[in-house]
Amino acid sequence: MDLRLPALFALSVTAYGLVSLWRRSSAANPLPPGPTPIPIVGNVLGIDPAAPWTSYTRWGKIFGDLVYTRLLNQEVIVINSEEIAKDLLERRSYNYSDRPAIIRMTNDFFGWSFNSVMVPYSDRWRLHRRLFHQAFRPEAVLDYHPIQVQKARDLVLNLLETPESYAAHIQTHSTSIIMSVVYGYETARRDDPIISVVERAVNLAVASIRPEVAAFLGFFPFLRYIPPWFPGASFKRTALLSQQYADDMVETPFHFVQESLAAGTAVPSMVSNSLNRIKGHDVAKDYIRAIKESSVTAFAGQYTWRHSYPF
Repeated sequence: MDLRLPALFALSVTAYGLVSLWRRSSAANPLPPGPTPIPIVGNVLGIDPAAPWTSYTRWGKIFGDLVYTRLLNQEVIVINSEEIAKDLLERRSYNYSDRPAIIRMTNDFFGWSFNSVMVPYSDRWRLHRRLFHQAFRPEAVLDYHPIQVQKARDLVLNLLETPESYAAHIQTHSTSIIMSVVYGYETARRDDPIISVVERAVNLAVASIRPEVAAFLGFFPFLRYIPPWFPGASFKRTALLSQQYADDMVETPFHFVQESLAAGTAVPSMVSNSLNRIKGHDVAKDYIRAIKESSVTAFAGQYTWRHSYPF
């Protein structure tokens, strides 16, 4: 019997326990109140993975607006107050605008490193923000009004034809608007090929990138490097598939815009406008990459919202 993996597990647990004791004893500032963590696993068992916010809300009623919790080796501060959230995340955004390394690592592992929301505070983050501002600043939003009006008319017609399918019609409405605004792409009413690429990537990511997965990978980081054929490594095979799906989602709609520009049929959109600004200029590959990443974040974001708040 190969005892290397169990031995590595035991070593990781022991090391974690020693580090936790050292961190607790050397902490200069007290932590907010919170539920008592269980040794090793912390408060993982007290969180509903399907609706973690319900657990955070319950703890907020017991312990207050700032709650300390631990998921394996990941320490988490939960904010249950809008006022405190604005004070910390807006007024003191310079200190708190970055994302936890464990969250970025999990997104990278599943191929979602492009996600603007998870990009660390850096030149790359500032470039993403500039591209978003150029596309969605108040003055630019007025240019999208005709698109919104036309899509609203389409929604009304669909609701009149088949009112029982209202949920699907509303989803099609939101998708068609964001696709037009970001890529200048007119979606088909059913079985659109680009929409299928995006839905495939988002469905797998939503099912895979969960808080408990992030905590587990952070607690046992060596698991990211085991080969996909290793027994019990189905999560690694899922991650490789997610990486492929995410790459398709980034590239497919972007190539559509490039082909439309080459054919002279492109309409104004976030991507076409960004590419036209640099036409004839020698720009770094990082700029093209930022256009791809920020645009697909704007598009994929409405799908992740829809999964979080289904009709």
